Amino acid sequence: MAGNTLINTYEDWPKRITGLRTIDWARDNHALWNGRAIVHGRINKGSQHVLLTANVIKKALKLELTEHEQTAETEFKEEYGK
Repeated sequence: MAGNTLINTYEDWPKRITGLRTIDWARDNHALWNGRAIVHGRINKGSQHVLLTANVIKKALKLELTEHEQTAETEFKEEYGK
């Protein structure tokens, strides 16, 4: 999702992709991944969790979230207090 937006929106996408280095991809990074990609200790591949994970990537790449993505992010933060 994030890669599609990046490649289809920016010609300089190879330069922007370096933002991926700023993400702590460790599974034990509970502050970032719990409730977003990991639920009850397991990676969740449900559509809402994939969307929330893509949001992390889009933010690292300095891409704007769509209205739908921002709504999902707001709801996530309200539910998980993040």
